[in-house]
Amino acid sequence: MRIAFLSSFYHKHCLQIYAKYNDLDKKSYLEQEKIIENETICSMGQWPYYFEKQGWKTLMICRNNPFIQSRWCQENDFIPKSDDHEFEIVLEQVKRFRPNIIFTFGASYYFQNNKLNTLLKNTPSVEKKFSWYGAPEGNDQLIFKQYDLVFTNSHDLCNSLISKGINTQQLNHAFEAKTLSLITKRKKNNRICFFGSIMPGNEWHNERKDYLKEISNRYTIDIYSDRYSSTVKERLKRYYIEKRYSTCIMLENLGIRNKVVQHYSNRDILPTFNDLKEEALFSKSKQPLYGIDMLQKLSEYALSFNLHIKHTGRYACNMRLFESGGVGTAMLTDKKNNLNSIFNEERDILTFNSINEALHLIDKNIYNSELLEEMAIRAQKCILKNHTTPNQFDKLFSLINEYINKKIN
Repeated sequence: MRIAFLSSFYHKHCLQIYAKYNDLDKKSYLEQEKIIENETICSMGQWPYYFEKQGWKTLMICRNNPFIQSRWCQENDFIPKSDDHEFEIVLEQVKRFRPNIIFTFGASYYFQNNKLNTLLKNTPSVEKKFSWYGAPEGNDQLIFKQYDLVFTNSHDLCNSLISKGINTQQLNHAFEAKTLSLITKRKKNNRICFFGSIMPGNEWHNERKDYLKEISNRYTIDIYSDRYSSTVKERLKRYYIEKRYSTCIMLENLGIRNKVVQHYSNRDILPTFNDLKEEALFSKSKQPLYGIDMLQKLSEYALSFNLHIKHTGRYACNMRLFESGGVGTAMLTDKKNNLNSIFNEERDILTFNSINEALHLIDKNIYNSELLEEMAIRAQKCILKNHTTPNQFDKLFSLINEYINKKIN
């Protein structure tokens, strides 16, 4: 069997890697691929290795890395001619590899402009289409109905897709143990850290933002996240709209109630703005870190804060659970139905149901470095025993083979 993984990564991470390694873009495709594999270390990045151990042929494509994709074109005498060089190169790579299976990450990209159908039309060797669903993608019913099998880390997303007639299997995230050979063990500092997204005005991140505001008001917490800063244009637009609204309210109070005044004095028509008052929190945040740099920094903290977005539902499933435990950092996370199936909830982690509970647990434990260290060691042992890439791959490979054999029979 031949399987092609169609992946991508954060543009900022791409730029950070190529800034970190001088002349990396001058190296061969395979040399760049090896360095990037270590820099972006994660369980899914190791899947090709395990598939090949099973006798499969694999291809991993990172569509939005212009440096390595440009090198591929040079080495394979290919000159893109369309306006969409990114997709044209991916299409050519897939056509030349002739996979039996394609496995996409970021399915919404291939939904746009019928890219998936274009891939299939030009690659008749493809028999099955698999995908990963972890983060919000949009209209998931439309996007994922094109796939034969979808994998997701979320129990709730899995059930939701199944209810929509989409063949779906739940697969936990995992920790890649190779990480421990790529990071340096350093003395822990007695502070809390947070790594992740907190975009103001984003409905998925509002609760996370509120928690971080409360924690930062009482403790030193290092936040590594994309910073949002309103542009001058956004500020002027907001000022104009709010001024127009207040003026129309004043005119209404003076008895002036024509159609224009009535329209613009209606609060319901006001657009939603990123809350400028919250920029104080975001201005304190540090630049985001990714991959091995993030894992190195995460390993240096006594305690990490984790909060699932509402999108994932009632079950613990995000990657930070496995990364924090994997690198040996104690974790404070929100209670979920299945936490005890991952950790010993009473001994390995700290869990909360509310901001007050979270603050109480920080009060009680943040300066007890010995307790946090013991907790981190127990969590790490649990992760390394039950939640590493081989554990994850065994289930993935079993589910894929079960599906293929079932269809054949």
